[in-house]
Amino acid sequence: MAGSATITLNKVFHAGKKLYEIVCDWSSPDTGTVSVGVGAGLVTSLRLSAAKISGKIISLETSPGASGDIATLCPADQYDIALTDAYGCDILPNDASIINRSSSAAETIIFGTPIPVNSELTMTVTNTGTPTKGRLIINLDPK
Repeated sequence: MAGSATITLNKVFHAGKKLYEIVCDWSSPDTGTVSVGVGAGLVTSLRLSAAKISGKIISLETSPGASGDIATLCPADQYDIALTDAYGCDILPNDASIINRSSSAAETIIFGTPIPVNSELTMTVTNTGTPTKGRLIINLDPK
C-alpha cells in the first residue's frame, strides 16, 4: 500500500512580501514510507496545468501527527524527509537538517541561503513506523 498526501497552497504575507506556504499533510501506510509529487498535488487541488514549483525555498516546517497536531498517529522518532527534483536529485543542503525529525515537537528549518527551485518536487518521508501521519510546510518565495 502506497502512502498519500493532501497538498494545499496558502498565500501569506511576511514583512511586506507575498510568500506561499505549500502544506503537505502526509499519511504513511504499512510500509512506513510516503512518496508523492508536491506539484502534482497542487495541480489536482488547484486545477493548474503544470506541476512545476518555481521560486526559492526559504524555510521548512515539520510537525508530526494528523494535520500536524503533535498527538494523533505520530511517526516514529527520527523519521526522515527528502525533497527531490524531476531528475531525482535531493535539493536540500547536505547538512542533514531535514533528517531525524522529532515525533513529539514541531520543528522549523530556516535556510541562510534560500534554495532555488524550478522543477516538479517529490516529497519522500521514510522511517515513520506504521501507520502514521504528519505535516511538511514548504515556505516559498515565488520570486
